[in-house]
Amino acid sequence: MRIYGGHDYYDCVLGYGADPTVVLVRKNEAIDPKLVNTPQSINLDLYEDHHRLRFNGYGSSYMKRIYVVFCDKVYFGVEITRDLVPLYFWQADKLCAWVASQKGMELKASHSYWGDWKKKHRVEDYFEVISAPADLREFMIANRYAIVLKKEVAGRHEPECWMNPHGLKKLGFAKALDPYTAYQELSMWVGGVLAGESPKMVRITDNKVLIENHGFDNVFSFRGPRIK
Repeated sequence: MRIYGGHDYYDCVLGYGADPTVVLVRKNEAIDPKLVNTPQSINLDLYEDHHRLRFNGYGSSYMKRIYVVFCDKVYFGVEITRDLVPLYFWQADKLCAWVASQKGMELKASHSYWGDWKKKHRVEDYFEVISAPADLREFMIANRYAIVLKKEVAGRHEPECWMNPHGLKKLGFAKALDPYTAYQELSMWVGGVLAGESPKMVRITDNKVLIENHGFDNVFSFRGPRIK
């Protein structure tokens, strides 16, 4: 697989060989949060009902949720800013251990807004990797996306949403998905699933178009400028 646009942590695997016919273009394309709630992509917002975490910090400490749709799986993480320094966690044990080492901090899971009020949730439940729902998968395929990043932003009601980003390294996403597995899943998704949805090749039969595509026109021929 060939990758264009920015750099990310799984690019290191490119040195072990690549299929030149499989191409991933990363654009860091931002989507208007208002459009994310349209019926076409409604499942990008369903995780408001996912297992929630309650974080009680102090001073300048606060937590924001992160969702990464990587091919056909959804990964959940959190960003905790402590004294203006962001820390990223993708495993429950790492997060719980860090919170336990801090004074005046508390972390626990709470029920979802629309779920079973009597059901008790664990912190581990929040980080559970799930398969992308059918309509989210269809949204990814229809728009030819391999990665979707959704991140809460301090001071804003609507989260940021990015399509095919190349900033997962900064978020510590390698702790959730190692570079070799990430590269392999991207190759299968781009070269298999998305390739299967590619538009059919158009065969050009117009002689004028064919001649121009081969470098001939009224000014230049194959060997150089035409002699008048």
